[in-house]
Amino acid sequence: MDSAHKALCRPESLLRFNDTRDVLLAASRVLTPAAVFLKLEGVANDGITIDGGVLAKAAKPLALVRCDGKSCEASCVKLAAGLRSASPQQSIQVD
Repeated sequence: MDSAHKALCRPESLLRFNDTRDVLLAASRVLTPAAVFLKLEGVANDGITIDGGVLAKAAKPLALVRCDGKSCEASCVKLAAGLRSASPQQSIQVD
């Protein structure tokens, strides 16, 4: 498979949650380069914790998506101190 085909097949994010509550992601490890580790969609996300792990190959650990005209809150996700990421507090807002 050539590099152009690989780029076309790459997903927006490794994980996508939609209106999700009370999730613990422990010791997660990104093995191949990715744009985003976790993409949150919807307005009812809450109690999501990313605890430990290595997300350095993800350009951004978190993406928040606006849904139904309301904005997602970054406070619904807790990034643990032991997380190894290129930029642990960096998130992106997508319309």
